[in-house]
Amino acid sequence: MSPTNSCLFFASFRIHAILLLLMLFSSFSSNVNVDRNGTDQLALLQFKAKITTDPLGVLNSWNDTINLCQWHGVTCGRRHLRVTKLVLNSSQLSGSISPHIGNLRLLNLRSNSFSDEIPSEIGNITLGQ
Repeated sequence: MSPTNSCLFFASFRIHAILLLLMLFSSFSSNVNVDRNGTDQLALLQFKAKITTDPLGVLNSWNDTINLCQWHGVTCGRRHLRVTKLVLNSSQLSGSISPHIGNLRLLNLRSNSFSDEIPSEIGNITLGQ
């Protein structure tokens, strides 16, 4: 192999190796987001399970057929697709509040009829907005 061909071969090999590494990293990164997103989905479904009355059907979209970032009242962060807000004010919901929503940044459940104690797990959440 001539020196010119040898340099082209190694340059091509490096480019392909870099592209392969980028593809592997991208795949790993998206799987991590799916896992985290799945954890958020389970937490919200636990919240839904404690709702005893939903006369307006605001939680009807909370199912496996729709991405949780499109569920009514749910806001996800743009970068990591993690749930950051749950806003269900004036939704006429009743039941109790699940401690599984403790990782949210903002929670607004005003003008609903929740009973039982407020779980300590949601003590660091900003309330309102």
